[in-house]
Amino acid sequence: MPKYDYKCDNCGEIQEAEHPMAETLDFHACPDCNEGLLHKVFSATPAVFKGQGWAKMTDYKPKGSS
Repeated sequence: MPKYDYKCDNCGEIQEAEHPMAETLDFHACPDCNEGLLHKVFSATPAVFKGQGWAKMTDYKPKGSS
């Protein structure tokens, strides 16, 4: 299940929530200050490259190497 970041419009604290893509937690009360509302913020998605060949430079090898 994906994780999302939500930021309080009052105190600025960021909360992480895990829920299905079809659901949203926007406009729920902040659990820290109980005064602000939470709004979804967009953050960078990490990319993980696994397996053989990701670190090899196969197109630009020095002459004479195989």
